[in-house]
Amino acid sequence: MNVFNNPDIQRLARVFQSGNNHKLKTAPPHVADRPSPSDSVVISEEAKLLAGIKQRLDAVPDVRRERVESLKRAIESGEYRVPSEAIAEAMIREGAV
Repeated sequence: MNVFNNPDIQRLARVFQSGNNHKLKTAPPHVADRPSPSDSVVISEEAKLLAGIKQRLDAVPDVRRERVESLKRAIESGEYRVPSEAIAEAMIREGAV
């Protein structure tokens, strides 16, 4: 089959060539009377509640300093005792054994 002598190929080539001769379409000029689009955000009641909870949690210190100081004093004075049964139970519960 000879592609150059095929009338269908010649017809498609003319359509393709004529399609490329058209000027590129550009966007219409800006019209001043068009309203400009605006963005908006609506925050749900649940989101507001979660934001309030997060704000309160951020105010709580990560470390309870009074508890830490109390434990330090007990350890230093030798008064801090943990029953061996409690240690064994915690190890079993955590899967350390």
